Amino acid sequence: MQKLDFAAVITVYFLISVAILSTAKYCGEGVAVLFSILLLIPLYFWQKFYRRSEKLAEDLTVMGGNPLIFVFSLFFLALMVRIPSILMFNYPYEKVPLIYLVVLQILLVEKLDISLFGFKSEKLEKSLVIGVIYFSILYIPFFLLTFLFIYIYSGVFFVQGYDIWLFLLYFPVMTLCVGVSEEGLFRGYMQTHLQRRWSVWNAILFQALLFGVWHFVWHVSPIDLAGMFFHILFAFAIGISFGFFYSKFKNLVPLVVAHGLWDSLPAGLVQNPKLEAIFAQFPAEINIIVWGVPFTASLLLSIAFIKIFVSEN
Repeated sequence: MQKLDFAAVITVYFLISVAILSTAKYCGEGVAVLFSILLLIPLYFWQKFYRRSEKLAEDLTVMGGNPLIFVFSLFFLALMVRIPSILMFNYPYEKVPLIYLVVLQILLVEKLDISLFGFKSEKLEKSLVIGVIYFSILYIPFFLLTFLFIYIYSGVFFVQGYDIWLFLLYFPVMTLCVGVSEEGLFRGYMQTHLQRRWSVWNAILFQALLFGVWHFVWHVSPIDLAGMFFHILFAFAIGISFGFFYSKFKNLVPLVVAHGLWDSLPAGLVQNPKLEAIFAQFPAEINIIVWGVPFTASLLLSIAFIKIFVSEN
């Protein structure tokens, strides 16, 4: 029965992937994004009905097998759609299929309740507020210090304004699609499974490593090894902070909110058109200071915040 269920999960995953990628090809990006969001609605109601009607385990100790098999299986299945999506369209259309993959795998194959993997709605308002606070601690020092260092080294302001409408356009997609899928896979699914066999910190580091590798594809065409290295390193560090948060709070909602804000808030920034030329003139060590020092400071602040103030919801 489990093999049949897994085959059904993979079939649904690839059918939805093909449907979204075909929509992007023939109908355009806007239609594909809207279609992706609409596909979340039947999944949401189906999982509510299924959880009420089926007897699902609420304890991970019932799981057998090597958790690495579960982790790598979903990771490589996700990459099979992510790589062509980005190479063909320069857009991550794999997000909603990935949500289906994770949710169906947990419910149909593993027969577990998804709340075990951080998909919780209890104390929603508190979780949303904590997510905004966590994002603010992680992003605001990074932004302000970067702004300051660019001005010190170049004498120009790199931000000339803010387009609130672009942010409002991006935020639903980056939260409901990107935030839910990536937090659900890496923190919720992978970290939860890895903690069955490993220490918490080993689980955090391993999922963060895979989260870093997840971002290599943005620098494949054209090949950019330096950009790939720093993007992987940056995502790895974010994965550590997010993973540490999840290990303490056991709820994905704040991370989904923080993830959505991180990916959508910069979209509204109106940058100085001279910025690209200025960056090209910076030596490597200046770029490391401009970006690396602010990011490291923000990361350390976020970890301190988690350690002191965050506990299970």
